[in-house]
Amino acid sequence: MRLNLSSQIVLNKVPVEYYKPKTTVEYSEISRMEKIHTDIFASSQEGAKHIADCIEKEILAAQQEGKFYVMALGAGSSLYSVYDELVRRYNEKILSFRNVVVFNAYEYYPLQKDSSLRTINQLKERFLDHVDVAEQNIFTLDGFVAQDAVQDSCRLYEQRI
Repeated sequence: MRLNLSSQIVLNKVPVEYYKPKTTVEYSEISRMEKIHTDIFASSQEGAKHIADCIEKEILAAQQEGKFYVMALGAGSSLYSVYDELVRRYNEKILSFRNVVVFNAYEYYPLQKDSSLRTINQLKERFLDHVDVAEQNIFTLDGFVAQDAVQDSCRLYEQRI
């Protein structure tokens, strides 16, 4: 099996056996040098579905135990297909987010009071406004805090996490 994939950047040019090996031996041959386990999917939708499956499983397990499930979310466009899949599951009554606590992974700084660039706004538009995460369970960094209070604000955010 050839493993020189570096020259084949586009996934549709990569033979299926490189991202869906048929046997455990083939898989170990492909992944033996990996420092972090990596799965490759034929499409972003297939990858998004897999990620949503993992998230759903963990949310449901936490619900059964009567616990909260904590998610750290980013606002980048690479996550849109995952958010779309989770919203679909919510709309089809497959999944509820009532026990989910969300931490915004990052925020721009410094922000002006009238700024529309806040990443929490992007998260709300793309995901949070479409599911049943309670408003009191959504946390974000303060992009408006004074420069001399940044360290304390970050420390408080870490404590909440």
